[in-house]
Amino acid sequence: MLSKYFTNLITLILPKKPRILLIRKKCYNESMIVVSDFDNTLYPHANIPQFQANLNMVQKFRQSGNLFCLASGRNISSLTRIWPEYEQYLDYIILENGATCLNNDGKLLFQYSIEKSIAQSICQTISDNFPNSTAFVYYYKAKEWPNLDCDVTKLRCWAADSMVGEKILQNVKSEYSDLVQLFLEKHAQITSVDWIIEPTRYHAFIDIMSIEAGKANAIKRLDSSSFSKLATRTITIGDDTNDIDMLKRYDGYAVKAAVPEVIASIKPGHIVNSVAELLQSIMSE
Repeated sequence: MLSKYFTNLITLILPKKPRILLIRKKCYNESMIVVSDFDNTLYPHANIPQFQANLNMVQKFRQSGNLFCLASGRNISSLTRIWPEYEQYLDYIILENGATCLNNDGKLLFQYSIEKSIAQSICQTISDNFPNSTAFVYYYKAKEWPNLDCDVTKLRCWAADSMVGEKILQNVKSEYSDLVQLFLEKHAQITSVDWIIEPTRYHAFIDIMSIEAGKANAIKRLDSSSFSKLATRTITIGDDTNDIDMLKRYDGYAVKAAVPEVIASIKPGHIVNSVAELLQSIMSE
């Protein structure tokens, strides 16, 4: 219900309109690229005015000849439900924790999947070791699905709490670390799927992606093919543990609400109140 409230409110704030053609200053040798996490970074869930302020500053940043990229754990369907006007603000879109990347025209630039047989084996391992305590969601074809019918870009395992989630993460790591990478979200609730029985039982999840995925890996691929041709500096900002690699490798900043692991991973002085504050600061340098 809360998710629907935010979606409706954002839709009111951001009415649908023709896509904006930005006129950029042609100074690419001095341009910057900022890569931002979405949930609780660009989009602070409980603060819609701050979300709008962030978006306003994103447009000013892009109009000055810079690029802005999103790096989210969401897939495109999930992102669109929350933010239907995303194309007007983004140059590149990294999704599913780096498993999928699009440009702002929706063209698929690259995608990395887990083979169906491997995904089946992982699910069976989890089910055998944690019986009656998990639920699975399968991501492919840009949507969430209840059944595992093909290769997946992401596998999500819901767990009762973060303690169970940590045990599952370590269990999967011990057997499949050469094939997949994992991310534990310690506090979450099921809102986007309706086929899981007793959804209120689950309060944490583990996202499992191909070993070739990851936000930092996606930025590296974009940097080698696109970013380096357009700008000289790449800056990142995030709030959760799936952001740590990109923050360490690409001039990382954290929002003040970031988890302790993120705060500990970044340089002193690289904590900001919001994405808007970061963009304003670097544009003023």
